[in-house]
Amino acid sequence: MKVLSTSAAPAPRHATRSETTILAVEDAILSHAGMTPDPTTPRTALLTRALHLTGVGSLSVAASSPTPGVFQAGSISKPVFAVGVMRLVQMGRIDLDADVRVYLKGVWELACVLPGVEATAPVTMRMLLAHVAGTTVWGFGGYNRRALAEGTIEMPDVVGVLNGEGNSDPVVIERLPGFQMRYSGGGTTLAQLVIEQITQQPLYASLSNLVFAPLGLTRSTYVNSPIAPNGGDYACGNHESAQSAGPVPVPGGFHLYPESAAAGLWTTPEELCAVMSAVARSARGELVRREVFLKKELAVEMLTPRFAGYFGVGWMRKDERFFEVRRALIADNLSFSSVPYDICFVAGSRAPGKGGEKL
Repeated sequence: MKVLSTSAAPAPRHATRSETTILAVEDAILSHAGMTPDPTTPRTALLTRALHLTGVGSLSVAASSPTPGVFQAGSISKPVFAVGVMRLVQMGRIDLDADVRVYLKGVWELACVLPGVEATAPVTMRMLLAHVAGTTVWGFGGYNRRALAEGTIEMPDVVGVLNGEGNSDPVVIERLPGFQMRYSGGGTTLAQLVIEQITQQPLYASLSNLVFAPLGLTRSTYVNSPIAPNGGDYACGNHESAQSAGPVPVPGGFHLYPESAAAGLWTTPEELCAVMSAVARSARGELVRREVFLKKELAVEMLTPRFAGYFGVGWMRKDERFFEVRRALIADNLSFSSVPYDICFVAGSRAPGKGGEKL
């Protein structure tokens, strides 16, 4: 699946280069599909048709239109989750720099396997979301929906994931917290457990209340259910197959992720761009839907790296103009890039030979 979406505020004159870049990307997509721009047809309609023709994605059998209703956002789940965390910071319900063990007493114990380092070495939410907490487990393969329905595999809950009871290793501290960036979906899953303990809600409920409802988003969700999302109108992931001339949809259509914060977001290009736009506007001190969504200082803090590497609080920022997220989704690669002026791209492309790559 490939999706490109733009949103929304008119770009200032000095954004001409960004506008040119968007047109170039769109033209490349059309060219790849063997199409040329038609002034009598809206570009969005052409792009939808072009992306469908490229054969790099599949719609579910229940899809009601050639445009996918929702898709799994993969590791883009992480920065959206971080927005929810910052909303809790704004409400005074969590301290980014407190040891997360404070919130997990009697629930789960974080072990340290690093020689010479106390098991009580502080691990904070800021460290977890910046991937410098020293935690293990890079990513997750998910649990095949069909296999779960057939009873051939079982799926653990969040604590079970952290204990290594599923198809991933236990999450432990393996490096000195706060000093070295190492991408850790396991750390994000630990952060998920913290938020669920603070809110006393499953993650999908708290993120709906913290992020989606305030932004008026009705199709984005962290619900982790074998029931097909969006009434069955969703985009399937794909695998390469030696027996087929083209990509083959993932059996069952999608995988389930108890590691919801790390990999479980379902969304649309438009709603994902709305979240990114809300972050960008908040960082400029602007209102979102006539209200303060995130205070300017919190939005800027989220986007500003504090440790080694280029992660702020859940967001990558490689230079002053761009903040981005790029990770692999099962059978697809997904990326998000945003530049100033509320222009964003959401793209997923089939990765030949890499079907089943972990998030």
